Amino acid sequence: MLSEMNNRAMKQDTDSYDKSPQMSDEEYLRWRNLIQERMGLCIRETRMDFLKRRLWERMRYLTIPNYRDYYEFILRKDQNRTEWQHLLELLVNCQSAFFRHLPSYDALMNTVLPEIAKKYFPQKQTLFFWSVGCSRGQETYSLSMAFHHALGQHSNLDASVIGTDISFRALERARKAEYSFLEVRDMPDIFREKYMTEIGKSDAREGKSILLNKHLVKYRVNDHLRKPVTFRFFNLNLPNNQDIPIQDIIFCQNVFIYFGIEDRAKSILLLLKHLKPGGYLFLGPGEAVGIRVSGATLTHFKDTLCYKRTREEVHVQITQR
Repeated sequence: MLSEMNNRAMKQDTDSYDKSPQMSDEEYLRWRNLIQERMGLCIRETRMDFLKRRLWERMRYLTIPNYRDYYEFILRKDQNRTEWQHLLELLVNCQSAFFRHLPSYDALMNTVLPEIAKKYFPQKQTLFFWSVGCSRGQETYSLSMAFHHALGQHSNLDASVIGTDISFRALERARKAEYSFLEVRDMPDIFREKYMTEIGKSDAREGKSILLNKHLVKYRVNDHLRKPVTFRFFNLNLPNNQDIPIQDIIFCQNVFIYFGIEDRAKSILLLLKHLKPGGYLFLGPGEAVGIRVSGATLTHFKDTLCYKRTREEVHVQITQR
């Protein structure tokens, strides 16, 4: 029954997409350039169908028949901010996971945090963490968990963790700090058991399997891990003087899939400038290909792309396009 309903829903989506107007190369370029200018997102030609589907979803809702009229509509001053945000929510991928790239967290907990703790001891100090493109908050809370797991015994150290994203919907979810079983099942058991609380199951009829009931469980991040965490809007590609304090640790992983190489280079420079000397920038594997960095050294952590800021002046250079 459920599979039949899902198949009908998928067919309806396919049928509605098939009814979408054709997009000319000229219209694609107009929309691609406008989205990159306004949002900082790079929609490559290979994703033209993806762009068509997302535009058509808004056009159907607004009963706008063609891409030209929607283009003119979204540029209207009275529609600018709200409609852009509706479209942005459709264009970005809000998927994430706790401890998504485990080698990065191994390096953070086993090497980086002990090194920083040794540097500051015995001074009273707050360590600043920034999760860039935090989505629904999994990475941000992972950083809070990593701090407590590695340095919780150091009474002289506190943490301040900021998560930023361009999706208001994702940020709203992040602030709730509540996650389904499916969202936490792949995180290391020790962190889920120690730093999260099971908050019950949705209504499940008697006779359902234990496995099914387990999938209805929700988990909430424990209060002491939520306390040092804040969330706010920030567009890495269009910072517009959005003040972010200087950080000790920055995680920016799986964000650059939306960026062309010029924007990646510009963003890496911005992030490095937001690091204290001696601070660390963790990127996703392969996300700095074609970019040379000076003023920060590439670390040798296993299976991890991480820069340590070593000088006051930092620069980036594109070496291949």
